[in-house]
Parts: sequence; C-alpha cells; structure tokens
Amino acid sequence: MKHQKDRYMGLNDSDLLRLAQEDDKSALSELIERYEDKIYNYVFKFVQNHPDAEDVFQETFLSMIKAIKTFRGESSPGTWIYKIATNAALMKLRSRKRVFELYNDDAIDLSRDYQSFNQKLSVSPLEDLQNKELMNNIMKSLDELSPNHRSVFLLRDLEGFSTEEVSHILNMSIPAVKSNQRNARVALRDKLADYFSYEGKK
Repeated sequence: MKHQKDRYMGLNDSDLLRLAQEDDKSALSELIERYEDKIYNYVFKFVQNHPDAEDVFQETFLSMIKAIKTFRGESSPGTWIYKIATNAALMKLRSRKRVFELYNDDAIDLSRDYQSFNQKLSVSPLEDLQNKELMNNIMKSLDELSPNHRSVFLLRDLEGFSTEEVSHILNMSIPAVKSNQRNARVALRDKLADYFSYEGKK
C-alpha cells in the first residue's frame, strides 16, 4: 500500500487527474489530498465562518468528482479546482443577500498616508499573514468587500494566481480583473491604513 502511495506522490497533478478520469480512485484520493487544506483555507477566508466553509468545501469536491471526466485541460488542475471552489463560495455569499459597500476613486481619502500599507502589500501579502493580528484585520476587512473584489484579491494577492489564471477562474476579462484588484486594494488600504500607521510608530 505504501509503495502505491509513493508512486502516486511522484506524479504531477495532471497525471493524477488523467488517472482519476480513468476511474483510478487512489489517484483521485491523492489529488484531493493535495488540495484539501489549501481549498479549505481559501474558502474560509472567502465566507468567513466554519459552517459555511465546510459546506463550500464539501460542495467543491463533490462537484469536482462529478465533473472530473469533463475536464479537458484548458487550465491546470489546480486552477480548475479553485474555479469550482470560487463558484461554490460565491453562491454561498450570494445566498446571504448582503449589501456590500462599493469603492471607487471618489472614496479615496488622499490625505492619508498609505505608504506603509502599499509597501507591505507589494512585498509579500502571504508573509504578512503570518502576523495573527494582521490576519484578523484583513479577514474583518475582506468581509466588507463585494464578492468580485474579494475573489480577485484572494486569488491574486493571497493565493498567488496570475491575472490570466484569475480571468479564467472567474470568467472575467483581464481588464476587469485588474480593475477589481485595484478597487479591492483601495478598499483594504483604506480600512487597514490605521493599523499600518500604528505599526510604523512602534
């Protein structure tokens, strides 16, 4: 059994998915295992609570299993799985029927000092998230973003997908991805500027 496990571990995601399409259940299990922690953490950031995250997590992999034979390789398996997860998370958000605040250029307070925030965001958001206090502040702020802003920010700035990959995941044009990313950053920058200003004075 261990030998078989080692054999699957040596395969890339595309090979595992191809075997899973041929009804290899061990390959499917290995593929799911590779992504389950990433997907749960991602959808939790998206929906902001564990019960909804559990629902979205389960829906993601159930949908993946049902659709696996229809995958044609237009993207990487990882991008495809994130696309399924994002769709499930967006459906969960929309079911809450919340009204989200929209941000535009007129909402930017140009009198504020955003330099610290811009530097931290451009260097490495993932590294910053090791700071528990900052993680909590980002999570609270993400909950106030519209679904499009939230999904683009999570995929681009936190999960590290390229603009082109995000475009594929969200069925959104590249200019729209860039616009949503910019607006999401403006919104978060405004909400987190006080935190970074305080940090800079320590």
